[in-house]
Amino acid sequence: MSIKIPFYPNKSVSSFDVISSILVGLIFCLLGGMMLYGFILNEAVGGSGFPPPSFTDNPIVQIANRLMGVLTILVGLYVLYYGVGSFYLKNKK
Repeated sequence: MSIKIPFYPNKSVSSFDVISSILVGLIFCLLGGMMLYGFILNEAVGGSGFPPPSFTDNPIVQIANRLMGVLTILVGLYVLYYGVGSFYLKNKK
C-alpha cells in the first residue's frame, strides 16, 4: 500500500515539516470551525461600529462566512493530510 504525498513524494522529510504542517492544519481547522459558527464575524463587528450590525444580519454575508469556514476547514484537512503522510514517509523503513 503506497501513499502519495502532495508537493514532494520522493524526497526526505524533516521532522519540522511534519510538526509544523500538523499544527498549521489544526489551526486552520479551528479557525474554519469558528468561521462556520459565526464567532469570527461577530467578534469583528462587536463594539467597533463598523461594519454596521445590519451587515452581519444580511443572509448573503452569513452564507459567505459559512462557505469561507468550510473552505478553511478543507485547507486545514489537506495540510493535516500532508503532515500525517509526511510522518508516515519519515517513519517508513
